[in-house]
Amino acid sequence: RIAALAAAGRTNPEIARALQLSSRLVELRLTRIYRKLTVTGRGQLAELMSPGSAAS
Repeated sequence: RIAALAAAGRTNPEIARALQLSSRLVELRLTRIYRKLTVTGRGQLAELMSPGSAAS
C-alpha cells in the first residue's frame, strides 16, 4: 500500500496519516521498496507500477 500511495504522488506525511504510521517508518519502507525494485525514486516507482508496464 505504501508503494501504491507513493506512486500516486502522495507525500510521506500523507502516506503516514493514511496508514496510521510514522513518517520515518514510511521513509524506511520506501527505501527498502526502492532497493528491492531497483528504482531510484517515486517517478520510476510510478512508471513501474503503471498499468501496461511489464512489471504490473
